[in-house]
Amino acid sequence: MFKVLLTMVLAAALSGCASLMGPADPASPFFAVPVGSVLVLHEPVQIPPERTRVWFQRGQATYGRNWYEPACNLEVNLLDRQNAQTVEPGRFTVRRVQQMMEMTDLGPIGRPVTAMRVASVDGDSMSYMWLGFHLWLENPDQPNVLRLTCMGEYAAAWEVVPPSVNEIREALGTAASLELP
Repeated sequence: MFKVLLTMVLAAALSGCASLMGPADPASPFFAVPVGSVLVLHEPVQIPPERTRVWFQRGQATYGRNWYEPACNLEVNLLDRQNAQTVEPGRFTVRRVQQMMEMTDLGPIGRPVTAMRVASVDGDSMSYMWLGFHLWLENPDQPNVLRLTCMGEYAAAWEVVPPSVNEIREALGTAASLELP
């Protein structure tokens, strides 16, 4: 019973962090990318068969990511099992911004043991997570493009922060840019 109550209290406390979103400084990890911002893709990006996304990290497009550094992924709606998909250069308007969180617990030997636990009170595991944003995109010429998801570093629950706009821009590099209204 105590674990359930503690989990509910911590979940309520974390949800209260949503009210912290919105400082005026884009360098802050708590600055919410505004609706109406524009993702400008400067070069074509290929998404391999059997995948729906490509990652951007350290200014490079990649098909995986280092969990311990901020990263973004560009995602399409449809999965093509046989052919690579190309997202062409263009301007994609951010039509919705959604905060996101992914969590895992690392057990006593460092392996993920459960997903979606807010906290552990048994002393044998530790909650780790990412915080970030789904930027839902719109471009009438490329309706298959769904969203850009950007996450901060994978960190212990008490250290985790979402990526700042500056970190998002660093992850995108010269392949894409994020313009604020």
